[in-house]
This record gives sequence, structure tokens and C-alpha cells, in this order.
Amino acid sequence: MNTEKLKLIGWNKERSAEFHRVLDSMDSRNSEKNDYIPGRVIGMHREIFEVQTITRRILCTPAGRFRQTAELWPSVGDWLIIKALDEESGVIVDMLSRSSVLSRGAAGAQTAEQVIAANVDFIFIVSGLDNDFNLRRMERYITLAWNSGASPVIVLSKSDLVEDPDYYTDQAAESAPGVDIHVTSGLKGVGLDEIRAYLRDGKTGVLVGSSGSGKSTLINQLLDREVQKTRDVREGDQRGRHTTTSRTLFVLPAGGALIDTPGLREVGLWGDVSSLDEGFREIAGLAERCRFGDCSHQHEPGCAVLAAVEAGDITRDRYKAYMKQARELAFLADKQDALKRKKEWHKQITREIRKLYKDR
Repeated sequence: MNTEKLKLIGWNKERSAEFHRVLDSMDSRNSEKNDYIPGRVIGMHREIFEVQTITRRILCTPAGRFRQTAELWPSVGDWLIIKALDEESGVIVDMLSRSSVLSRGAAGAQTAEQVIAANVDFIFIVSGLDNDFNLRRMERYITLAWNSGASPVIVLSKSDLVEDPDYYTDQAAESAPGVDIHVTSGLKGVGLDEIRAYLRDGKTGVLVGSSGSGKSTLINQLLDREVQKTRDVREGDQRGRHTTTSRTLFVLPAGGALIDTPGLREVGLWGDVSSLDEGFREIAGLAERCRFGDCSHQHEPGCAVLAAVEAGDITRDRYKAYMKQARELAFLADKQDALKRKKEWHKQITREIRKLYKDR
């Protein structure tokens, strides 16, 4: 099985070994093993998945058994086991494990995970320098990135629109400790080689950011062709216009993959409180020096975090952002625990009802 085309977008020895392990565990009576091939989701249209296979792109739908037994639903970037029906279509019979998954809390009151992309190595947080620059929003994306298992990278786009990009770089560095920061201009081709360097050797990146931040322009420049439509921001408020309406994985000319995503109006957090430790390293480090191990960093005596805020070593805006995210993630954990208990209760009731009917 020649997998050279898939190697360009991340197929490796580990995924190949898992693919064959899953095949070995399948019931060979249903189909010959040679009928199964690997593929990667590059686009989604409701329950129809566009999948890059060894030789071509085909449209796939989930097999009936997969619908019934799958614990996870495929998303863009997932690696699948496909049974090809013909040259243009196939069915999804299984999904390989994820090396990373970028998720956010779904918009609205419902406690639900919305998967943005799977199996990515780098998360490019794009912030335009045309009034799109927002440190608090950037910090929220960084929290999602560290929780995903991938590495965040800050991309300050549209640098041709400001006189001093270093001013914004310095601010971003304070809110993104340990995160690489790159200044780019899609229109002038500035900084593109630095972005390409992350995606060598079959690596995958995903672009996230607000509508109009410059994600689609970057995609077009990195691919050397126009694959995503772009529109100017609104003149009245400089807000972005939605041009990308779905998540799509693109293969770069020299190898590697890049996923473009629609702009998010709401960056809902997903993860646990520990995911703040990387994004707020300076605060996490100080917290270890607090007098009390369960310090809330709000009013306790001997709080090293509050002392740093009073001394000006940590800005009040940065401190408030940390506390806001910590409260949101703690609230999310409580809601998840409540939902888990409710599901367990329903399962127990179902088992008791079935036992009652069986005993009759």
C-alpha cells in the first residue's frame, strides 16, 4: 500500500501501526482486509465527509455500525479507516486515535464540546493589526491551544497597516509567555516563510481568529493560489466579514497541511483549570509561593499573586483575565460533573427497569 501522498499530511509509522492493529481486530468475514484504506478528513458537509485517501479525494458517509458504536464523531483532521465503494465514494468504518484535539465550548447555555480540528501540531492564533488586536481574546485562544495538546503560535497579520509592528509584538509577548510570535503581511508576503517552516515533514497547523483577521489571505499566499475568498472589513466598525463558512484542510505545495476555520464570535473555554498554567505561567509560578495551598488569589494573606499585582509586576488586566478564565473553567467542571452524575443515574434506572422486566 503506497501511502506517500498521505505522508505529506501527517501519515507516519505510528498511525500505520494503529491502522493495521485495528484491521487485525476486525471480523474478516465481513470483508477482505484489502478493501480497507486509510484517509484523512479534509472537509465536512453535515454527515458527508470529504476524505483524502491514498490516491484521491472521495466522499464518505458513516457506516451503520460506526454510527451506533462510535464514541467520537469525526472532525476535520481526523484519520479514518475507509471501505471504498467506488472511485468517488466510501463508508467510514472506524477512526484512529487523536494525537490532539482543539475544542471550544459550544455557543449558548448548553454544556457541549465543539471540536474545531483534530490531529494538529500547531495552532496559529491570527490577530489582525487593523483594530482586531485584542489581548484578552488572544489569551482565551492560548488557553484552548494548550488544552488541545498542540502548540500555540501567535500570528500578527496585516503588519503593512501599522507603522510600528514591534509595539504590538511587545504587548503580545507579555500575554503569551513562551509562545512564538510572528509578524506577517499576506498582501506583501512578509513572514510567510516562517509559517511554512512549522509545517515541514507532514506537520499540520490550524488557523483560528476573528472574521477578517487575515486567515484566508494567509491561506491563499501559503498555497500560491486563491482557494479562499477574501473581503474587506466593514468601514463603519472595522469588523470582519464572514468569508470562510466551513473548516477545510489544505495541502501545502511542499508538504504539510493547514486547516482554515470560520471566524469565531465567541471563544468559549473548554478544558480544566490546569490548562491555565501554561498560558499564565508567571501567575502559576507565583501561586506556588502563596502561604495557603488552596489560595483563591482574591483576599488571602500571604498571597504571592496579589502581592505581585500590588507591586505592578503583573498588570491588573492580566490578573483579571486569569481570574475570569479560572472561574469559567471551574464552573464548566461543575456542570460537567453534574451531567456525568445525571447520565450515570439514567443508566442505573435503565438497568433496574430491564432487570425488573427480565425477572417477570
